[in-house]
Amino acid sequence: MRTLTKFAALALLLVAITAGCKRTVDDNREAIQTAETAIENAQYDQALDICESLVKENAGDSLLSANDYCRIALAMKKISDATDNGDITASAVNCYRSAEALSGDSIMSFLSSLQPADASIFLNIMLIASSQGATFGDSVEGIDTIPADSI
Repeated sequence: MRTLTKFAALALLLVAITAGCKRTVDDNREAIQTAETAIENAQYDQALDICESLVKENAGDSLLSANDYCRIALAMKKISDATDNGDITASAVNCYRSAEALSGDSIMSFLSSLQPADASIFLNIMLIASSQGATFGDSVEGIDTIPADSI
């Protein structure tokens, strides 16, 4: 447990150090991985800080791909579910919309790569976005190809 705490502290320090500099694509992906690991370790505040920082720092001049935005959206929805905070779900939907603006096909590819439990969470994000007027891109027919056990 002590090693895990040291790892989390080191990861947070690395994120803080790079926050002052312009991130690279690799920096962003490492930060997303750090957030995902923090969620696995129930360190939701740390994960949320990383996700919000990534979104804020990449607004407008984004080095985030549609896949990156999908990963952040999924992470934020997991945080929202764990902390029962609907505002974080809204942020997850906004990340989904950013992914959608970049590539609807990438969203479907991301969804098909997920394990059933994560696919269910991500489908929830998609449904919330759809009910608020977002679309699923050009790949609506791709919904039919989602394995039944992932729903």
